[in-house]
Amino acid sequence: MRLQTLAGKELGVIPWVSNLNFELNYADVSRVEFDVPRHSDGKINPVYHLLTSYKMLFTERLGIYILQRPATSGDGISEVKHITGYSIEQLFEKKKLYLEEGTYNFWNPVQPEDTILGRILELDTTWNIGYVDPKLIGCYRTFDEYDSDALRFLLWQCYGEV
Repeated sequence: MRLQTLAGKELGVIPWVSNLNFELNYADVSRVEFDVPRHSDGKINPVYHLLTSYKMLFTERLGIYILQRPATSGDGISEVKHITGYSIEQLFEKKKLYLEEGTYNFWNPVQPEDTILGRILELDTTWNIGYVDPKLIGCYRTFDEYDSDALRFLLWQCYGEV
């Protein structure tokens, strides 16, 4: 497990993780929890001070998670941070999407304006589009007016319908 900034800058591997627990939810936001000590065997944890809110936890197989308000506990001799994080989809949950009633193209890489993915990209200029299945390029769908979070739209209004 590697720690990164929200911009993707590598901060380091997180050593001495214990009590690791993933709650994977493929149809919604997933969750991770774990503990990290400040010291182990007399050595200081090099990333302990970097384990703060709004850092990214990158895993090879289980996704990317945004860390939320770590809780620190200790007895005067040892100190441990209890970390909770939510999958990166949570960023979509915090963004409001408004679509007027109408028919929309799902994605057109040549003219992304006014496509579904193009409208979602407008919500955050740091986002980009990776791979899109060619079957979805040029695929149209009619939507009623929508005014809620982008994650719900992608999971429940758009997914399976396009």
